[in-house]
This record gives sequence, structure tokens and C-alpha cells, in this order.
Amino acid sequence: MTSEEYLSRKGLEVQVPSFLDEVRLSGRVQGLWKIWGQDEDSAYGLGDIFEKKGFRILRWRLGVEARLFDHVLLEVSMGESEFLRTHDINLTDAMLTLDYLDFANLSIGAGKVPAGRQILTSSRDMQFIFRPVLSQQHIVPATEGDVTKYNGIGIPERDVGITVSGKISDGLFKYYAGIYNGKGEYFRGNIDGKYAYVVRAVVNPLGDLPDIEGDFFRDFRLSLGASGFSNHILDAKYLGWGIDAEIKGYGLSIRAEFMRSEQKPDFEGQSQAPIIKEKTYRDGFYVQAGYFVWPKYLELAYRYEQFDDNNHLTDNGDIKYHTVGLNWYVQRNHYYKVQLNYVVREEDGPALDNNGLYALLQAAF
Repeated sequence: MTSEEYLSRKGLEVQVPSFLDEVRLSGRVQGLWKIWGQDEDSAYGLGDIFEKKGFRILRWRLGVEARLFDHVLLEVSMGESEFLRTHDINLTDAMLTLDYLDFANLSIGAGKVPAGRQILTSSRDMQFIFRPVLSQQHIVPATEGDVTKYNGIGIPERDVGITVSGKISDGLFKYYAGIYNGKGEYFRGNIDGKYAYVVRAVVNPLGDLPDIEGDFFRDFRLSLGASGFSNHILDAKYLGWGIDAEIKGYGLSIRAEFMRSEQKPDFEGQSQAPIIKEKTYRDGFYVQAGYFVWPKYLELAYRYEQFDDNNHLTDNGDIKYHTVGLNWYVQRNHYYKVQLNYVVREEDGPALDNNGLYALLQAAF
């Protein structure tokens, strides 16, 4: 006897969700070709994914969305990226969202942490092949023993937790607030018992603006955002904030973001001397612009960025990067595109011959 038959005999109605018409599959593959440049291993300090010439898979994703009943959305995806690479199936998102109210959605599970504008933009929808270093610093975990360490601003790109979000007046105002483990670990629980807290607010005075780079719609839009967070990593507490803005119209798009974090020793519960001895500050920003010289098909783009991993030290770890891009959107959207990027890298300290020319081919559905 099945469970449905047993419940029916007890006079209880069994309601099985019928969602086959509301299941959506998604996926993408990004193939990267480093065409030219020196084989330096230390340009980003993140291994050879950016530096070795030749072909590689930069990112891939495979996901499914299913609407259970009318206001319950299940999202699951897997894949690999330049920072999540074990040559195995990696869970990237596993989220259950209750969206009964536009102004108060509840999401539970693993997914993006709403700590900034660019980090919420899918790698599928970017104007450039690589994220700004400011955003990359969110997602550089290195596991050692029972802790997870981060290099950067101090908040993971993805984590497990609870997020409340919503929009008011058809997206004129949007907000996010969440609590997360803070370590980016999906299956190990909260390692140190301390949580990360994130808040974000966005104002779109001329109408809602999706997190998609480039102006495909050619109508004028303006968006202003601000974020804040706190987190604990190893023996340090991070307090961070950021502001961002985006303007789109008539084929031109401009996006800018600044983030800053304070890192200070946290002696509470420490059984050994802390690694962080004094308060330090980290900050960075980027400004990028794109213009469609052939509307919705051919786009020229440029980005300038800076990142300082310790404001108390001079000529140590500071970077300044210029990226020039050319994008061909095969079907007038991000799903099928060819991107060509030339990156000029300047670091304070020892000079590195690490400029590079890269091409990316994306196919997505």
C-alpha cells in the first residue's frame, strides 16, 4: 500500500503538486582561450586559470527551476567555475523561495549572498570575461583543517542561510536582508558558531533594472544601491559596506561600485593567539562602460579597477587593471556570445609581465 492509498483510506486528501508545465531547465558552457600573454602564475595570485595559454572551460552550469503550487519556487544548480574547481559535480545553488508577497519573499538554502551589485550579476550576463578583482575577492576560499579562509573583502559569494527580499512599486525600491553561516561551506554547518549578516537596498527611480550588464532595451534607466555586512573569519571580524550605481540608455551602459571593509582581531573564544594583530582596512572600486556600435549585436566595453588589500601598507598588494572588450551577441542577448578582452595589469611592487588577450565563447539556455 502506498502512502497516498493509506492517507486516502483515512479520509485525508492527498495533494500532489502538479508542476510539470512549470519546470525550466537552464545551463551554460563558457570556453576560454588565452590567445596571447606571458605564462605568469602570480598575476591574480589565484593559480593558472588566467595565465596559461591555450583552451579551457572557464565555467559551466546546469540547473532546474520548478514551481511547486503557486508560490513556492525550487531552484537547484551545479557546475564549476574558476574558483570552484574540483573536476567533480559541485552544488552551486539549492534554494527554496516562498513568494506569496512581492514585498516579502523568503528564501532558504544555498545561493548568492546579496553583498553588492556585481556579485549578484550572473557570470552569464557580464560584459567582461572576468569579474572585477573587487568581486573576485569575495570567492577565494582555501580550506585548511576545520576553518575556511578568505582573501579579500570578507564575505563569500555563495553561502547557506535565510534571505528576506522584496520589491515595492514594481521594482522602484528593492531590498535584501539575510543571515548566513559566513564561511561559504554548504555541508559542514556553521564552523565557528558565528554568523554573517547582510543588508542591501536598491532604488530604481525610473523603473526596475535587472542585474544584466549592457543596454539591450535602449530605454533610459537609473539604479542606486548600498550594501552592508558583518562576518567572522578565523580570528578576525569583518565589517563592510559598499555603494554602487548603474545608468543605461540608448545603447550606453555605465556601472560603478565601491566597497570597503574593516578587519579587526576577535579574541572571543580564541584558544591561541590571533593571526590578525591590528585593525586593517581593505577597499576597491571599478568603473565600467559599454556602448553598442551595432545595436544589440556589437558592443565596445572598457573597465578600470583598483583594489588595495591593506590600506596600512604601501606598494604591497595594490592593483590597477584596465580591460578593453569587444562583444558579439549572436541573438541580441547574453545567451550566445563571443567576447574578446585585452587586460593590462599594473601591480605596486615587483613588476609582472602579465598582460593578456583572452577570448570566450558562451552557449546558454
